[in-house]
Amino acid sequence: MLAHCAAALSRVTAGNLHAFTPALNEIDVAERRRWPLTDILSELRAGYLAAGKVITEAGGKLDVLALGEWLAGGDIRDALGEPLAYASDGFDDACALLADRTRRKATPLLKAYLPGSTLTLGLAQQNRAPATCIPPVPP
Repeated sequence: MLAHCAAALSRVTAGNLHAFTPALNEIDVAERRRWPLTDILSELRAGYLAAGKVITEAGGKLDVLALGEWLAGGDIRDALGEPLAYASDGFDDACALLADRTRRKATPLLKAYLPGSTLTLGLAQQNRAPATCIPPVPP
């Protein structure tokens, strides 16, 4: 996840965007697989410091990338065992934006069962059952 986030932010700051498909993202990650962790963290830090201005100047065209980076931060905190990894003031807003984006892109339906609510992302597809996500309940 760190390598993916670092690569995405580097692409933003270099103006070298691609479609961010799973296959293209994997190529970015594979290029960094042998890097020392310190190099990946350095690239990530530089990306965080520089990409904000580029994303802002894009006038909304890169907002989904910023949203993805924000959500990935929760994934990273969760992997590190941080309590309440996704808890923040902006979580509900981020989920609403993500839900809107997945519907406009006709992403296959996913039902995420969160503590106290259900988040529906994407649209129902013919001959395809919705995916489900039931995250572990924090202790």
